[in-house]
Amino acid sequence: MALYDELLADVPGVIRPRPPADGDCSWHLYVIGVDATRVRLDRNEVIDALRADNIGTSVHFIPIHHHSFYQERLGCKKEEFRHATHLYERSISLPLFPTMQADEVRAVARSLRRILSGSPH
Repeated sequence: MALYDELLADVPGVIRPRPPADGDCSWHLYVIGVDATRVRLDRNEVIDALRADNIGTSVHFIPIHHHSFYQERLGCKKEEFRHATHLYERSISLPLFPTMQADEVRAVARSLRRILSGSPH
């Protein structure tokens, strides 16, 4: 979503999604990464802080080797696929829905900026 891209472009610690170079994206999800090396919070702490601001988020992409079925049936271990685990541990799906208004996107971006900058409420 263009407005999220614009509002989050200079927020330290936010890794924005890149649209495909060879086409368009439906943007049914807007998944950011939290670079914990640049901010004092990890992904789960950011999710909790957003929740405290009444902003619901989600983690949509959980690697299959983190699911108990694959661990029990196939012997997958969380540490086996480090890149997938790394991406998972920093990913957050921000709110995005068909009737979302620009002021709602601004509120999410404002909250995220405040949280990642370490400012109080």
